[in-house]
Amino acid sequence: MPGRKRTPQVIYEWTGEVMRPLAYHKELAAREFEPGKRYKLIEFNERSEVTHDHFFATVTAYWHHWPENYERELPSADHLRKHALIRTGHYIQTVMAHSSVQGATFYVSQFKQYVDYAEGSIVAGANGVATVMRIAKTQKKNVMEAEEFQKSKQDVLEFCASVTGIPPEDMKREAKKERAA
Repeated sequence: MPGRKRTPQVIYEWTGEVMRPLAYHKELAAREFEPGKRYKLIEFNERSEVTHDHFFATVTAYWHHWPENYERELPSADHLRKHALIRTGHYIQTVMAHSSVQGATFYVSQFKQYVDYAEGSIVAGANGVATVMRIAKTQKKNVMEAEEFQKSKQDVLEFCASVTGIPPEDMKREAKKERAA
């Protein structure tokens, strides 16, 4: 929504009587909020480090079992994770019009120099040539909220299971064993 001011995220603690901003957010709250005005609070569910790390370990375990004859080369577990995010709809897409196929091809090569993993295509139609490029959404804790992370995590693991035939629960157990070893 262009032009709409985004309310800063301030973390509060319930004292038993009032919601008090944490010490490092007091100055921000004083600057951004007006005394006497009402604001809606939304519960913040922080992602646990254990859940986060376990997900990445499970993707790595899937990568070790990835079929060699798969449609595209995925040189690392991170490439697999990003591929799965894109395939399950967790991506940012850019569409760019070009005057020629050569221009589109050059754009794709330049795009891929600056992004470690992207999927895209060149589409030629009656109205000209366009590139469609997709990059995976970041799953960094400070960017992706817990609820969206949980959904993307589930989607990625289900995608990996559909390709390998190994259920996520089995792969999670294997990842746990590998981490303990």
